[in-house]
Amino acid sequence: MTQGFPPVLLAGLAVVALLAATLVLVLVWRLRARLLAWLGLPGLEREAPALAALALLVLLLAPLWLALLVRVGLGALGLALQPLAALDPAARALQSGALLASLAGLAALVALPLWLARLVMAEARATDAARAEAARADIAFADRFASAIAQLGATRRLSRRVFLPEWQRLPGGRIRRDELGAPLPETDAEGQLLGEWRLQEEIVPDIEARIGALYALERISRASPADHIPVMETIAAYVRENAGLRHPGETRGPGEVRADIQTALQVLGRRPPEARAAEAAARPPFRLDLRGVDLAGADLVGLALGPARMGRADLSGAWLDGADLSGADLEAAVLSGAWLEGARLIGAQLRDADLSDAWMVRADLRDACLASADLAGARLAEARLAGAELEGALPGGTDLRGADLTLAWLRGVDCAGFEGLEEAQLAAAIGDATTELPEGLARPAGWSRETLDYMTAFRLWTEAVRRGGAIPPAEAAAPATAPATQA
Repeated sequence: MTQGFPPVLLAGLAVVALLAATLVLVLVWRLRARLLAWLGLPGLEREAPALAALALLVLLLAPLWLALLVRVGLGALGLALQPLAALDPAARALQSGALLASLAGLAALVALPLWLARLVMAEARATDAARAEAARADIAFADRFASAIAQLGATRRLSRRVFLPEWQRLPGGRIRRDELGAPLPETDAEGQLLGEWRLQEEIVPDIEARIGALYALERISRASPADHIPVMETIAAYVRENAGLRHPGETRGPGEVRADIQTALQVLGRRPPEARAAEAAARPPFRLDLRGVDLAGADLVGLALGPARMGRADLSGAWLDGADLSGADLEAAVLSGAWLEGARLIGAQLRDADLSDAWMVRADLRDACLASADLAGARLAEARLAGAELEGALPGGTDLRGADLTLAWLRGVDCAGFEGLEEAQLAAAIGDATTELPEGLARPAGWSRETLDYMTAFRLWTEAVRRGGAIPPAEAAAPATAPATQA
């Protein structure tokens, strides 16, 4: 009978050993942060995960390494103490080779931890150096940011000669005024104004320095992604505080935008795609705040400002051809006479906006809200209005030739104000009893003859989407509840 452990006992010991090893691994994983801190390597897992895993592996194998070191050391000592003279040449060579191999293994077992320690220390030094460099870069960016902010308020003194007239005086010293209340100047016998020329100094914005500051802020935002949103917030605030303001001595025609404001808009509108993606990924998502700004006549051609908040902004006569304002909030904004050819306004909020005489040929207004918008004289030829909400819009000579009105909501719209409207366009749209049609165009069979409330209209729209854009038959379009006019 063979002596030794029974197979059942060996299997049980193996299972116990496996469970113990698993438990040790789980504990090491759960306590990895504390263990790395105990080893003097805090933060290593975040900055160098591969090296942190190696350090934990070394810690796990330390008992095995110690046992192996003792075993190899004792073996080498035993070989070294054995006399070689009594051995034949072959046995002597074999024992010498075994001794050399043992010494080499012992050297490797001693050198390996030292090499690993050196590697960890080098990584720790590199991490500290990287932290210091990042701190220096942060300080440098902060200094540049502060310097650029200071330059945004740069001013200069402007000296000019002004004529100060002498005013007519009444008894008692009061200035004599005409019927409209304007002061009357004093004249000599020849009718020439009396007065004197004086040199006056005025403080006006240093436009050149401010433009340089805006370009410096743009470079900071591109070089330091962490500073991108603060820089954009600063520039947007600068536009809000300065757009539309005129200063003494400033020569600017009507509808023109000051040069530094125009530069700020260019910087905001050419943010790279990765920066705009970071804005959308922020919590909450970052949106440019340009509410209430006066940008009449501004050049915004091809700029990407969506989804900016631009409610109540004055963009009358502005150039927005090819601009991307998708998702922008333009509620109650003034866009009269603006140029928006090929502009992207997908999902934009244009409720109560003034779009009179706006040139919007081939503009993309899918899913946009144009409720109660003023469309008098607007040119929307070949525009994409699929899914747009035009409830209560105010057309008047509005050109819709070739426009896509698939699933456009026309509740409360007088379509007689549209020019170039065809029955095929109406058949693709959604209307109800409040939608008025021009003479010569028949009401589509799929339209409800009742006044639809909002929930019924939404159900109708979703059913149409499921049908691939086809309008449900009239009986399916009937409101599920009493019409709003009967409620």
